[in-house]
Amino acid sequence: MESSSHREATYICSGCLTQHPRARIHVLPTWNEHVADFVTSFRCDRCWQEALAWTRLKAAVLTPATREQFCQFLERHGGGEAAGIIRQATLEDAACQVGIVLDCIEGDRLRLMP
Repeated sequence: MESSSHREATYICSGCLTQHPRARIHVLPTWNEHVADFVTSFRCDRCWQEALAWTRLKAAVLTPATREQFCQFLERHGGGEAAGIIRQATLEDAACQVGIVLDCIEGDRLRLMP
């Protein structure tokens, strides 16, 4: 019998508001217009690709401020090395680097920490 202290953590999807185990949740940077920043979004297998597409739209036109906000998001979720590379790049190259990070998230080659 499994004790309650060994239960897997569950998360609420920010899109459909349903509960899922960590293994079925994607931690994503999502642009929030209200706070004008990249915020942490927990999305289930059904909702994550739409949220990632929204992030791609914002990341395609990086400004110095949004580049820094994206880097801060990465640092909060275990992506400090990528953040360092993005910060050192020209703004145009940084947009490409952000695209690569998002490609890695989409291809499940990068899973950010909650």
